[in-house]
Amino acid sequence: MTSTRLTAEAGRLRHVLALLLLLGPAPAFAALAVDLRVDGERVVVVSAVNDGPDAAHEVHPEVSYRHRSTDEPPVELAPGERREWRFPLDAPPEGGTLPAVVRVRYVAAGRSALVPAVATVAAPGAASEPVHVELDAPPIAGVAHGVLIAENPGSVAVAARAAFVLPAGLDADPASMPAEIPARGRVRLPVVLQNVAAVAPGNYPAFAILEYGTSGVPHTAVTRATLRVVGEDARRRWRPLVIGTSALAVALAIIAFALRWTAPGRRA
Repeated sequence: MTSTRLTAEAGRLRHVLALLLLLGPAPAFAALAVDLRVDGERVVVVSAVNDGPDAAHEVHPEVSYRHRSTDEPPVELAPGERREWRFPLDAPPEGGTLPAVVRVRYVAAGRSALVPAVATVAAPGAASEPVHVELDAPPIAGVAHGVLIAENPGSVAVAARAAFVLPAGLDADPASMPAEIPARGRVRLPVVLQNVAAVAPGNYPAFAILEYGTSGVPHTAVTRATLRVVGEDARRRWRPLVIGTSALAVALAIIAFALRWTAPGRRA
């Protein structure tokens, strides 16, 4: 009888362990694809389409520009549905450019999400930006070490500030940093990219913004990158929890068995 009871307990523990080992990153759900453009009248046009299998709730874009934010009332987007919003903006100072940062927030399958986008708004007669930036990042398996490369082909050094705009669940450390870019030179700015919210494996848009000034005129260089989140280390991050939970389950089972074995009825 004791052997049969122990076998049953072991079988139940094996089932618990099997379920725990299946734990992994959060599954994918409704996914918004966001497109951003600036028309000739400095109107930022935000377009969002629901490419996921579930409805997206409380979809609303927020535009941050010149230290001010503007948003729109939330809407619902069924799978495959598209929605467009228009945000008129003031012109940058003469000859300059400024970034317009868009964050589209929504809720799907009970979870909140955010998709970013960035556009450059140019004043009439603004020349093309002399400084170029590029974000180089390996696949993110928990943590990845990327680099922002800024190149200045001009004859004058520039002092700039770089900032990163990422989707919900992914973080950059540091989120912003100063940069000194020499004339006819380049700098490499290291950045740590982290999957802080167990974001599901897949491709995610990310942006880096480099703002600087020349002769009192603001300039902006923007680059878009696709960050790839992979799941190998996600399971590794769960392993300590799995081991700890498994050990606790085994200990509780042993205690429960010992208590039953030493009960007065058993000793009799």
